[in-house]
Amino acid sequence: MNEWLTAVIGLAGAAVGAGAAAWGARLSTRASLDMFVVNVQREDERWMREQRQAAYHAMIQADMGLMNTALKLEGKGNENRRLPPELEPMQQAAAREAYAALSLIELCGPQSVLEAARKLHKWGNALVGARAFVHCDNSGIQPGDVYAWQQEALLEFRNAARAALGYSVDAPAQSE
Repeated sequence: MNEWLTAVIGLAGAAVGAGAAAWGARLSTRASLDMFVVNVQREDERWMREQRQAAYHAMIQADMGLMNTALKLEGKGNENRRLPPELEPMQQAAAREAYAALSLIELCGPQSVLEAARKLHKWGNALVGARAFVHCDNSGIQPGDVYAWQQEALLEFRNAARAALGYSVDAPAQSE
């Protein structure tokens, strides 16, 4: 009878041990799975942040291209609001680059940055026209006014981009 009692107690101990091992393995598997999900989410967030940062950089570069084009085309437009044929490709290339940058932001957002980017795009293109056709504009709007609006739009865009990227907006970017 002692042998039977010892065997039953041994089997019960083994069953409890096996159950505890299975429970421990289940907890370990669940913890590993949770950690995997967290890592995938972090990687997705990092990837999206990098995509946004690249798109925002492209928009700033395109705006700089529009500003440089505006300076090169200053006063070169005629009264029919046409540029000389040899200068049209320069203006068109700058406009295409700005539109491509805006398109990137349309893909990766968010909406607050997209709205600021659209405003920057509008005033960057307006600056090119204002500078190129300064002598034939009767609206009373001076290129300096358009430049100020473009700089305001640039500051707004930079601050929206900073916020979207998770940078502090307590110390906003300054326009030069």
